[in-house]
Amino acid sequence: MEIESNILLLQQRIERRTIRYRKMISHMAQLNAYPINNEHMTDVIHKNITKLWNDLENAKNELDFVIQSTGRNLYNNNLADSPDNKTIIWLNDANDELLKFLGTNPNYLHKLNSRLFEEVIAKIFYDLGCAVELTPATHDGGKDIILTFEGPTGKNIAYVECKKYSPENPVGIEIVRGVHSVHLENNVNKSLIVTTSHFTPEACRFERNHKLLISLHNYNDVVNWLKKYTK
Repeated sequence: MEIESNILLLQQRIERRTIRYRKMISHMAQLNAYPINNEHMTDVIHKNITKLWNDLENAKNELDFVIQSTGRNLYNNNLADSPDNKTIIWLNDANDELLKFLGTNPNYLHKLNSRLFEEVIAKIFYDLGCAVELTPATHDGGKDIILTFEGPTGKNIAYVECKKYSPENPVGIEIVRGVHSVHLENNVNKSLIVTTSHFTPEACRFERNHKLLISLHNYNDVVNWLKKYTK
């Protein structure tokens, strides 16, 4: 709950300082429009604007640090078997607050480290009713997360590969083909690739040709998944 409180307090601090900063900018613009004996006032407001900007940057940096360090608390890292023998990962109280924050501030997805992004995606599927297994941080690729869920034909297994890429760095066809290869080797029901970026046209064509086996989910898809935590 300490992390939840820190995130909330930092959000409120940023909002207050942003409002004050905008007011100061407005006052400065008004003074510049009517420059009548206002040199001292302009200097005072300029200094206040500079201080507010620095305070705002510091608060944002603090928030970035909290989000980055939340990764070690997103899961308790204890694997347990549920009564129906599905492997699940127990979650702690900080999770929903973190996802709520990301739902209202999706640009912070790009500030997460790769492992924390995997954990956020795992949490989303956990909340959708899947049994979730988060694989070790170092592996051969193709399955960062293993999902188990019941379907009309019985138990289903899906692999999820997460790619925490910058917006200008799309996921290419090589990654998609690699996931497809792992999918075929393990004979699972479905494989998903989830990214904070987007996919190249070649990757999208591959998905269309193998839509029963592979599905691609880009930044906008992740943002839509996170919106439910803001309600």
